[in-house]
Amino acid sequence: MLILKFKHYLYRMFSVLIALFTLLLSPVALAHPHSFIEMQTTFNTHNEKLIGLSFSWVMDPMTSMDILYDLQNVKPESERWKKQAAVLMTNILAQNYFSELYIDGKKQSFKRIPQNYVLERNKLQVVFSFDILLITPIPFSEHKFELLTYDPTFYVSMAYSNDSKITLPIEMAAECEHKLIEPFADEKLKDYAQALDTNEMPDMDLNLGLSFTQRVQVICK
Repeated sequence: MLILKFKHYLYRMFSVLIALFTLLLSPVALAHPHSFIEMQTTFNTHNEKLIGLSFSWVMDPMTSMDILYDLQNVKPESERWKKQAAVLMTNILAQNYFSELYIDGKKQSFKRIPQNYVLERNKLQVVFSFDILLITPIPFSEHKFELLTYDPTFYVSMAYSNDSKITLPIEMAAECEHKLIEPFADEKLKDYAQALDTNEMPDMDLNLGLSFTQRVQVICK
């Protein structure tokens, strides 16, 4: 399901500009994914327990342009800007933050309401940041954590550029090491994703998003 609002934005923008872009873009550029998010994530702790996560998502310039379409000449502190941030947050909430967190293989639950969220503009790009809490804080010592963040449809690519985009607080870093595990999608699945047309939905049984997602592993002594 194309839940996230910027997916709808892209469809609207493609319908207006597709005739021009078709002449300029390669076939790969028209394949899945169509929108790109560069992520940064911080693990948050208190009293030697993991309590939640902080996300910062940087949208690609095309996606950003359309999200900001109705905010031209509008100040970031305005109600219109806050309303746009609330719409994005609502859609992200509908997909459980597009994230799954496992501790020793057991899936954890997040609180339904984020601690806070903010929509910002950095030159030509939108940055959406938010903090979320675990329903049950977990002592991090002697545990293994795995975090996956992805769009199941793979319409939106959500990825870390490198493992420096993952931050552990000092007390956690003293006992834990983290690593970024790259996706396991094989060449056949990559070819299938590239062959999808702009408006074509993938076979949901294939779970493209999961196949192409990176995994953040944190192993604590």
